[in-house]
Amino acid sequence: MSEIHRLYQAIRKNVDDASNNYINTRPVLKAGDAVFDIKDMLILGAITGTDILLTGKTGSGSIVYARSAREKLRLLATRTLLTPGIPL
Repeated sequence: MSEIHRLYQAIRKNVDDASNNYINTRPVLKAGDAVFDIKDMLILGAITGTDILLTGKTGSGSIVYARSAREKLRLLATRTLLTPGIPL
């Protein structure tokens, strides 16, 4: 169990580092008393190896955040799918 905890802590640190310049406190998911934000979604995606789609209005910072998260989690990333015409 300590190896799983160590991996979780490493992922959490990388997500927190990627989130330093991106402030969004709006909940993404509510399930009963549990409230999850965008950081939680990135952690779940990194742990499970699933895709995360970040969208937002122009100027909302989603591309900057995606770049930062990809850079911090690059060792865990298997692929990056981009919308044509949007440099990442």
